[in-house]
Amino acid sequence: MNSKKDRIWLCFGVLVSLLIAVSMLVLGHKQALFLFEGKTWYSDSWSYIPKILGIEEGASTPYPIMFILGRIFTGFLGAEWGLAVVLALLQFLSYWGVYYYFHKYLSASRTLTVPESFALSVTVCGLFFYSMIYSDEFVKWGIPNHYLGVYSPNPFHNATYIAARPFTILAFFAFAELLDEYEEKLNVPKMVWFSVVLLLATMTKPSFTLIFVTLACLVMLGKLVMARFSNFKNTFFLGCAFIPTLLDLLYQYSDVFTGTDLEGEAAGIGIEYMKVWGLESYNHWLAVLLVLLFPLVVLIFHCRDLLKNALYRLGWGLYAIGLLTFVFLYEKGYRVDHANFAWGYMAGLFFVVMVSVLVMLQDSVGKKGKLWQRALMWLAFAVHVCYGVAYFKWILDGNYYV
Repeated sequence: MNSKKDRIWLCFGVLVSLLIAVSMLVLGHKQALFLFEGKTWYSDSWSYIPKILGIEEGASTPYPIMFILGRIFTGFLGAEWGLAVVLALLQFLSYWGVYYYFHKYLSASRTLTVPESFALSVTVCGLFFYSMIYSDEFVKWGIPNHYLGVYSPNPFHNATYIAARPFTILAFFAFAELLDEYEEKLNVPKMVWFSVVLLLATMTKPSFTLIFVTLACLVMLGKLVMARFSNFKNTFFLGCAFIPTLLDLLYQYSDVFTGTDLEGEAAGIGIEYMKVWGLESYNHWLAVLLVLLFPLVVLIFHCRDLLKNALYRLGWGLYAIGLLTFVFLYEKGYRVDHANFAWGYMAGLFFVVMVSVLVMLQDSVGKKGKLWQRALMWLAFAVHVCYGVAYFKWILDGNYYV
């Protein structure tokens, strides 16, 4: 690498390292301890420590990747620091995954300058602090909480969501690349890579996979019909890449659809409008606006790009599937108030925000559109990031994630 590229990667590496040290090592360790210096750090991390140590009897873990990695580091760091380091490394991979693909798309036509690459670094970091807009004033408008009922693409308190995200990012971009070429030719190495990272995502947390596989099936079926089944062979072979993931999903969800819960009620998936979301928020569409303001601003200026930009369309498609599943579906029995379909909704949120950031960056690098339009998009993004930094500090201070 030449000196310019060295400086670019060094700037980003330093910035990411600082963020990782704060966001995952410090916060992650406190959350794994649960009680630290007389305060409580609320998350699900502490509940995973017995599984990592192997002392939780009879515990079935159908998504084992995070626990396997945790056990590797536990041997020489202890369970709490081991889990914190694992989450830090996986968050690190998430940053670099987004940065790599963003840089690839933005530098397709020309080499980015050092200031542009550094701005890209800062923006990617901002993506991982993006959160909902919140205020106590929203209570009178039917929004009783900051996070619950509104939700965020960056739930800092959920270890499995953070652990799965790098694999979901890689799977998303790998599938997008396959969509561009599979009808003309099959790239077996790319298909194998996609199959592996999607399976890893599923084995870490299946929430993304549920909405992603649904969208992928719809997209491939649409292409099959539009091509009048002339691409059936290639579609079939691309579909084979999903088989390991589908088998794992059947294993993970076998107990959801069969038998009874702890109270003897029938298990399964129910359908009812806003049944679960309504437990936390009374003004659902304001809740959507409070977390989706930035992507909506970008969409206003790029409606036509939904027709010609496949990556942008995929991001919005994931959000739409996530939204529909959370609005209409719920798990019956004792799981009903766990709001597990919210995780798919939040995964969709992350990807629609991510592709919107990429579109905004493409406008800025190429000086596309009017200056006031670019300024408005950056302003909307900055508002969400500022709220996210404040919310992160709230969590870091040991406050409840509500």
